[in-house]
Amino acid sequence: RGTGAGKWERNEIASYTAGTISLTDALVNTYTSGAQVRVLEEYTNVTINTGITYTCKAWNGTVGGILAFLASGTVTVTGTISANGSTGSLGASGGASGGGFRGGNPYTAVGVSTAYQGEGTSGAGTQSTSANGNGGGGGQSGNQNNQRGDGGGGGNGTAGATGSYSGTGVGGTGGSIAGTTDLTTMVFGGGGGGSCQENVSISTLVGGSSGGGIIFISGVTVTVTGSITANGGVVGGNGAWGGGGGAGGSVLVKAQTATLGTALITAINGNTGTAGGTGGVGRIHLDYYTS
Repeated sequence: RGTGAGKWERNEIASYTAGTISLTDALVNTYTSGAQVRVLEEYTNVTINTGITYTCKAWNGTVGGILAFLASGTVTVTGTISANGSTGSLGASGGASGGGFRGGNPYTAVGVSTAYQGEGTSGAGTQSTSANGNGGGGGQSGNQNNQRGDGGGGGNGTAGATGSYSGTGVGGTGGSIAGTTDLTTMVFGGGGGGSCQENVSISTLVGGSSGGGIIFISGVTVTVTGSITANGGVVGGNGAWGGGGGAGGSVLVKAQTATLGTALITAINGNTGTAGGTGGVGRIHLDYYTS
C-alpha cells in the first residue's frame, strides 16, 4: 500500500540473523510502510492433488494475501490453488477479510453519514464516498429516514462500479484501475466500500467484500487441469442495499512449457448480489522463458 504500491522484485538471501535479511544484490525499488517481505520456497516438483485446496493466508493489513513458490521441475495442479476474496457481512464490523484488500465497514447515524471505503492501494479506508486508490468508496445516506447509499466496487484490471443509492443518498465511487498488464507492477484486488443508511439498525447493513490476492508460480513445466483462482469477493447484499464487491486479484505464471486448459485460471470480479457496486476484474499473465 502507499507510495509505489504494486512494485515488487525477487532477490537472493545472502544471510539472515536476528530479524535482519542481507541480500545478494541491492534492491531495485525503494519500499516504505505497507510493503512486506515474502520468502519464496524453492522446490523440485510441486503437485496439488485432486480434492486438495492450497490457499494463501488472509491479508491482515500487514502480511498475507500472497501465495508464491518456485519449482525447478514440474508444477502439476489437479486440485485448487486459491487466493479468493470473501463476502462482506452484516453489522458494524462487516467488512470482509480474504485474499486481498479488505472490505469497508458499514455505518449508520441520524442524518447524513458515510460508510467506510474498502482498503486499497492508497491504504486503509476512511469514511468517504471517494475511491481509495483501487478500493471502493463507502456509501452515504440521505437526509431523510431510510435513504441509503451502497458501497463502490474495488478495482484492479478494470475499475469498480459505483454503488447505487436512494433519495439524496450517494453511492460509493468504484476503485481505480491498478497494476500493469504484464504484472511487473502487481497488486491485490481492491476491497468494496461499505453500505450506509440513515437511522436504521447497524445489524441490517452490509460491509464491502474483499479483493482477490496474489498468486505467483514459477516452474519449468506448469500443467493445470484443476483450478487457480484469485477471485474477488461477491457483492454483499441484504435486500435492497449492500456493500461493494471485491476486485479480482493477480495471477502470474512463469514457465518454459505451460498447459493451462480453458478458463481454469481466473481472477474474476465480485459480480453478484444486489445494490452494491460490482468489483473490477483482476489480471492474469503468463511469461514464457527459455533455459
